[in-house]
Amino acid sequence: MDVQALTFDVFGTVVDWRGGIAREVAALGAARGFSLDWNAFALAWRARYQPAMARVRGGERDFVKLDVLHRENLDPVLTEFGLGHLDEADRVRLNLAWHRLDPWPDVVAGLNRLRPRFILATLSNGNVALMVDMAKRAGLAWDAILGAEVVRHYKPQPEAYLLTAELLGLEPGQVMMVAAHNGDLKAAGALGFRTAFVRRPTEHGPGQTTDLRAEHEWDLVAEDFIDLANPLSPISALLAGTNTEKDGFRPPDNKAGGIQSTVGNTAGAGGFKVGVLTDEISVFLKLLDEVTDVSVLARPKLMVLNRQKAEILVGRRVGYLSTTATQTTTTQTVQFLDTGVQLIFRPFISDNGMVRMELSPSVSGANLRTVT
Repeated sequence: MDVQALTFDVFGTVVDWRGGIAREVAALGAARGFSLDWNAFALAWRARYQPAMARVRGGERDFVKLDVLHRENLDPVLTEFGLGHLDEADRVRLNLAWHRLDPWPDVVAGLNRLRPRFILATLSNGNVALMVDMAKRAGLAWDAILGAEVVRHYKPQPEAYLLTAELLGLEPGQVMMVAAHNGDLKAAGALGFRTAFVRRPTEHGPGQTTDLRAEHEWDLVAEDFIDLANPLSPISALLAGTNTEKDGFRPPDNKAGGIQSTVGNTAGAGGFKVGVLTDEISVFLKLLDEVTDVSVLARPKLMVLNRQKAEILVGRRVGYLSTTATQTTTTQTVQFLDTGVQLIFRPFISDNGMVRMELSPSVSGANLRTVT
């Protein structure tokens, strides 16, 4: 089933909440003449995020939007940091800091690359006004603002995911959840969503200990949104062995495919990997350097310029006599025909060092006959 839409966790995945909150508190401190550990303040405020939502999810209180929870959580944090004297206007200003968070540097460009191929929507615990203000300020190209306030359920409640897919008119398997948090992806994946993990190793600061890596076999694992949008990213996933489907790896836009098989040692991991990018009519092969029980017939080495074609022939050149006759002359020349397996290839090396190889194999033979 082809993926039609990407839904995004926002806090931490799309925007740097820690840096943004620390910046806003520091600006208020400069205006009011106080100083403190801005990073610690941001972390303390965020630490109350999940417990506040848990009371809603557990039925202890009716659903309220995240702006309300943030405002309720702010008061005890201000007291904790000795800022209980701040007036209501300053508290409102601070609470709206969540509307003014900056995206990670790769986000805007990555979303712009993804948008022509997919529906892009938020699937965040943030409320609609918060998401809209953030998107307008940061230039986030969402096709739809969805999430907790729209469906009246906070993640990871199943309704948060399933109702979002329903609102998009799609089945869960047609939607890919993109998040920097393994728990978010686990909840979405259990409901049939496709999953993409994007690393944000500094979300919680230099001492971060959680979500530093993909902890499950998600459908895609990307370093950032540029990597997520890269049409060659399926190659990286295939070579890394992150494919989970028995029939091979298939990326979210169904524009590529890959299979792997065991070479030589049948007890070992898959050593021969083949992938095809159908939109670029490209093919790549990957052979492990170390395999067992395999006879290497040839190991040719060629020097090829980037984007220039080269040829390898495994076979023989068959010579034959060609006769050209005109009204006045007859000319005979010796011609050669390449027979066997011919491989024409052309490398494409990108600025970031990624190598894509375009291959065009062909097989031919020849039968010689004598003409008298």
